[in-house]
Amino acid sequence: MEELELVLHSNKVDIAIATETWFTDATTQVANIPTFTTISKSRPNKRGGGVAIFAKDHLSVHTLSDHVCELECMWLKLDVKKARCSVASLYIGVIYYPPNSTSECKILDHICNTVDHIRASDMSAIITLFGDFNGLKCDPIEANLSMTQLISFPTRGNATLDKIFTNFPVLFKEPERLPPLGASDHCCVLLSAVCELPQQKKGATSFRPYRDSSVRSFGQWIVDYDWSSALTDSCTDSVGNFLTTVTDAYNFHFPLVTSTLQNNDKPWMTHRLKQLVKQRQHAFRSGNMDKWRSLRSKIRREIRTAKCEFYKHTVQHLKCSQPGKWHRQIQKLCQIKSKCTMIPGADVDPETTSETINGHFADICNQLPALDLQGLPSYLPAKSPPPLIYRGQVLKTLKRLKPIKAGHPSDLPVRLISEFAYELADPLTDLFVQCLPT
Repeated sequence: MEELELVLHSNKVDIAIATETWFTDATTQVANIPTFTTISKSRPNKRGGGVAIFAKDHLSVHTLSDHVCELECMWLKLDVKKARCSVASLYIGVIYYPPNSTSECKILDHICNTVDHIRASDMSAIITLFGDFNGLKCDPIEANLSMTQLISFPTRGNATLDKIFTNFPVLFKEPERLPPLGASDHCCVLLSAVCELPQQKKGATSFRPYRDSSVRSFGQWIVDYDWSSALTDSCTDSVGNFLTTVTDAYNFHFPLVTSTLQNNDKPWMTHRLKQLVKQRQHAFRSGNMDKWRSLRSKIRREIRTAKCEFYKHTVQHLKCSQPGKWHRQIQKLCQIKSKCTMIPGADVDPETTSETINGHFADICNQLPALDLQGLPSYLPAKSPPPLIYRGQVLKTLKRLKPIKAGHPSDLPVRLISEFAYELADPLTDLFVQCLPT
């Protein structure tokens, strides 16, 4: 499911069709993808088979009634009035016809009757039928229903088992073949519409990857840098020069990377994983099957590693040290959203809200005793000499910094400071000695 989620997001898929899902009533509950609504039909009283549709949460999808329980098929209606085209409604059917099945006539009758019923109720309906048809003879679908088969390439070996039929082929672009998912031997098929469906907003995040090559490059710079040029007679100028020098070096050796993420991406999702999926798809399109197989195995390992590393470095240690943060991370992993907390006695009016907050803090202050000015000393304490700062103290303090503690986004990472504590101890000691007397 993790690899499927990556492929859906990287290809900007709004609706995904899956056949031979092997879902059961129990597995359907956990086979969910964030930002997608899962609608599935399992094979009745048997293992294997099954169909499923994954639709974006912001799309209006309705399931049509199905009276043929023994067939592995499902029909949906999608309202696309907000799309950038004149289409009012789109009907989607998904079929799985098992090999060596004896229900050929029954499933063809079901398809014809359902399409006729849709056309009778909605003359302008766009009908698209997806599925794994195996050995089913699909000539009646094209001849009797005036539907066109869009896929012109093999989807499993040299055979075209997966097909797409539609009554309005001009509304769709040429289907694109994508590499199989996981251990499947069926290729994925990407079908894009000429018109655009309403898209969900995405968020962009910028970060500086902590690569080994960047650490080595930064280390070569800081070892050879002469800090005497950054220190001046002015304490303010010295601090400013030091911060500017270190920040500029960090920005240079650790380049900024911007990644576009879905609002509900898995918390362990990384920019590297998304790049690997794009590389795998490019290798498949170019026919480099050796590279595609290598990247397919690499993506599986990267997903397992990303999940383990996220839990190890972000969640596990919080259970004892910061239970509150640990609980929030568990909620994030389980896609549990916190309810909005309302202020008691306040409504949506901003003035009422501000008055309620002001009254709450005023009540706290009223409970405290007033400051007795008569108890204050008449004179300030005598000025004591500044403490002596030694390089060893600064070095020891820098080495004790905890890398897991988050700092300001514009600051140097704590683990980088700890890594180069020996090189940073000298200029920091000089700054402390210069600034403390003032």
